[in-house]
Amino acid sequence: MWDFETDPAYQEQLDWVDEFVRTEVEPLDLVLGDPYDKSDERARRLVRPLQQQVRDRGLWAAHLGPELGGQGYGQVRLALLNELLGRSRWAPSVFGCQAPDSGNAEILARFGTPEQRSRFLQPLLDGEISSCYSMTEPLAGADPTLFTTRAVRDGDDWVIEGEKWFSSNARHAAFMIVMVVTNPDVDPHHGMSMFIVPAATPGLEIVRDAGVGTESPEHSSHSYLRYDGVRVPADHLLGDEGAAFAIAQTRLGGGRIHHGMRTIAQMRRAFDLMLERAVSRTTRAGRLADMQSTQDKVAESWIDIEQFRLLLLRTAWLIDRHQDYRAVRKDIAAVKVAMPRVYHDVVQRSMQLHGALGISNEMPFSAMMVDAQVMAIADGPTEVHRQTLARQLLRDVAPGEPRFGSGHLPTRTEAAPAPTSPPAWSARSPRSRDMSRGPCDGSLSRMRIEATPTLGSEQTGDQVHGVHRRRPGARVGAVLVGVAVPVILVVLGLVVARGSWSWSLRRRSAGVETSNAGGSRRARAPTGRGDPTDRIRSLQRAPTGHGRYRTFMIRVGSSEGRCDAVVARHVGTERDPANPADHPSALTYVGSDLH
Repeated sequence: MWDFETDPAYQEQLDWVDEFVRTEVEPLDLVLGDPYDKSDERARRLVRPLQQQVRDRGLWAAHLGPELGGQGYGQVRLALLNELLGRSRWAPSVFGCQAPDSGNAEILARFGTPEQRSRFLQPLLDGEISSCYSMTEPLAGADPTLFTTRAVRDGDDWVIEGEKWFSSNARHAAFMIVMVVTNPDVDPHHGMSMFIVPAATPGLEIVRDAGVGTESPEHSSHSYLRYDGVRVPADHLLGDEGAAFAIAQTRLGGGRIHHGMRTIAQMRRAFDLMLERAVSRTTRAGRLADMQSTQDKVAESWIDIEQFRLLLLRTAWLIDRHQDYRAVRKDIAAVKVAMPRVYHDVVQRSMQLHGALGISNEMPFSAMMVDAQVMAIADGPTEVHRQTLARQLLRDVAPGEPRFGSGHLPTRTEAAPAPTSPPAWSARSPRSRDMSRGPCDGSLSRMRIEATPTLGSEQTGDQVHGVHRRRPGARVGAVLVGVAVPVILVVLGLVVARGSWSWSLRRRSAGVETSNAGGSRRARAPTGRGDPTDRIRSLQRAPTGHGRYRTFMIRVGSSEGRCDAVVARHVGTERDPANPADHPSALTYVGSDLH
């Protein structure tokens, strides 16, 4: 069963988060500095009361299990929560789920020893410290198979040598989680391990901090690190030796989903500004909102956001269902590929609509554009995820016939079975009533007719065969035999003179409605009880797009008001009658009302 609604209890929580972030947290972005700088006493004084409110609502570190103070929410609920938190730079820290700390906390909770959890995880959960995930390298980027940073066992210690690049928040971190090669003699997927490296460890050097875009040096927080003989105890190994790949996927899979939802919040922010600008700004030609180019921007942006949001929520649902990031690998890759593109496009449209103001540093669009590009690099470049997605999709596809493939129409036509019967069509009245339910006089009934055309090389048209049966209890007697039959023969003779027509006509109830290419007409038979020949009428002759037609209605009444009827239409054509393609498409029976 598909359901796009959030359960009421959690929706109440989300509504509280929405209002809380808007009124209490977003203003912090304007007055406070870096959320990861735990030495900022002013920030701590302002943020701690807000964090306590979050704890009181049971929403602190909601990505973790109850045994660690979280709620154990699945990815769908976390995605909906992060969609709201992504509006503010400070909101994730207020809710205890800021990256990279949230991912580091997750792997410490899953793979850390009790001692590691006590020393590193608990202070992280309490918001007392920040952490750093140190993985990418200057010459390898995000491709772990090319990593060269090594850790070598030396007695009770491991000694780490190498360099790491773009280790975010290292300047504020109390510890790093570093991914290094521990066994170069096996394949990289089984030869790398993770270690916890405290920030004060001798030999760990921050070469410099890089910023994003035009960030000033004091705000730059992506570090170039050098591990020069860094010695850590053996109990700082995180998880099993050689298990770094599995640990990393556990961390990165959920992180990509959370990145996506927080990005949606920024998309919506840019979109809301676009809407406001469109209805507020005027030119000599009128409001921006009334211009087609603006309407195109608005429509495309809304569609892009909603499509991406549905893709992301579906992926989160699949993660919850399978409880295995590897089983949802292609879906996570698709989210990662779509995210920066949609983010960029929505922001660019809004920036364009704001003109010179949009590209100034008085609006957030420039930073958003840079952030969109960051999303194309963070947690693996888009190109890698696009390859992953394509390979996953192609992996289980069976090859077809190499020359033309399974969609080749001539091949499919040749293999198709020959038709065994002529085409059939039917015209049905939208309402019908069996004639046996009442007499004809004084009441309106309707007829349902089914007809099957028969086309042959020697035929010039279709013959009309009126098929009717007596109603139970009705007496047609001498009137039917003596009057109706001769009249029917006369009419059929006229039809045969125009060509050979073959119809199988079946009367279902009491009346039908006539129509032609120019519209719908209703023909009514006389209601008197005089001679039956008075009830035989040639109804209408009018041109159509395919030739001409006549409608004949034959009605036979009885002295007791019971009736049988045959209604037929003769459609002629001025084209080649032997060619089925030249037959008029108006061969339908939709009939007349009988009283």
